Amino acid sequence: MAHAHTQMTLEKPSLRYTLSYGMRLDKVKTPEPAHPQASLALPDGSSGRMTLQVTNGTADEIKAQLLERVDAFFQEHAGE
Repeated sequence: MAHAHTQMTLEKPSLRYTLSYGMRLDKVKTPEPAHPQASLALPDGSSGRMTLQVTNGTADEIKAQLLERVDAFFQEHAGE
């Protein structure tokens, strides 16, 4: 009886992340404070603080800056 040759593929396990973020779009005439802080409850039950980024401009300018920052964030922090 012939035995079928099975090939095992060793896959690198994917890292899992939790992304915490906040968004708010205000029509204001005065600038908001730079880098306000927010408290948050982390998935493991502990608490932490997160610096919120502030971006000013038109809706299209803000969208372009946000997309650039998201790409840069993942390149720096996820490093996959």
